[in-house]
Amino acid sequence: TAYEMYQCDWSSDVCSSDLPLSTQDLEDVFGQGDIPIDPADYEKYLIINDSTVPIDPTKLTSMAYNVRMRFSYFRNVLQVGYKSIGAEYNSLANSWIRNDIQGFFFSDRLRMLSNKIYLNLGYEDYLDNFSDYSANPSVNLKTLNYGVSIYPGQNWPRINVTMRNHYRDNGIDQIQTEDLLYSGEVVTRDNREKILNKDFSVQMGYDVNLFNLRHNFFISYMTSERVDDYNSTRLSGLPSQEFSSNIRMFTWSTRYSFPLKTTISYATNDNLAAGGDSDYKYNMLGAGGEYTLFNGKITTFADFRMTGAQGKTISGDKIDFNRNHFRFGGAFYIGPRHSVSLDANFLTYKNNSGAAGTTNSSYTDQIIRLRYEKFF
Repeated sequence: TAYEMYQCDWSSDVCSSDLPLSTQDLEDVFGQGDIPIDPADYEKYLIINDSTVPIDPTKLTSMAYNVRMRFSYFRNVLQVGYKSIGAEYNSLANSWIRNDIQGFFFSDRLRMLSNKIYLNLGYEDYLDNFSDYSANPSVNLKTLNYGVSIYPGQNWPRINVTMRNHYRDNGIDQIQTEDLLYSGEVVTRDNREKILNKDFSVQMGYDVNLFNLRHNFFISYMTSERVDDYNSTRLSGLPSQEFSSNIRMFTWSTRYSFPLKTTISYATNDNLAAGGDSDYKYNMLGAGGEYTLFNGKITTFADFRMTGAQGKTISGDKIDFNRNHFRFGGAFYIGPRHSVSLDANFLTYKNNSGAAGTTNSSYTDQIIRLRYEKFF
């Protein structure tokens, strides 16, 4: 038993968890008899016990492979691939790699009108938790990406339009009940998952000369929506999983005839979650400038940014805070790979959030930083 496997001989400070499993233990793990090896015969080279991963190599849980093909033809760049990453696969070079997933993917990029228009299409079809390593249900993940990029040339705006649909389905379509043996209590769980996430974005950049000055305008609009197929039949008292977000951004940069660059930016983000129980909005307004001296040897800068948010949380608490940040400083480039920079920051934060509109902590900060950089 698991308890017996961790028995210790306190007189010799040796635990059986540090020793190889017995042949009988291996037969219990594999669910069959006549295991052809005795782990004790190999203890000089490898200790095979309950902490050995994978204990059962026949299930290929620590195996990973990725096959990808790329084709370039008739102004198309097509990529097709298939990958499988086992549940117990770990990479020292990429410790955050996603495992226990397998499926195929492809993408295509088509160039048109002398590379002024690009059409993009991509599709992914994966099975998450595909092995029986964990008790979590397998989840079908399907993602469709498509969009168009337009680069008409100088004196015309650049436009990118992107759409993405991401679908999750764990195959559970019934509300589950479970009897807890130790208490006799009946627990009801709603583990159903059939969710569609829809993303849409439009971005436009425009370089133009006005009043003998070079201007760059950038406008962006992004929206995201989560739709739950089971939203209307969820258990009473559970917050809605549906969500929507709208982001709008605007940036205006200007370069002058002398070495000065100024930037004005504005962004807003509207969020609606939990069926309207959570509703909040962020706003940001910023302005700044950058001035260079001595043919770029010295760069000075100053900028100011105001950020605020208003709304409410799922629990009904109010969200209301404002943050102002003023920053200035400069950098001195000593040589091709040496620089010294200094910046001073002044921040004020006022928070009126909290339950029933109570006032929470507000503060003022001053931060001064001196940094030396050497690139090799």
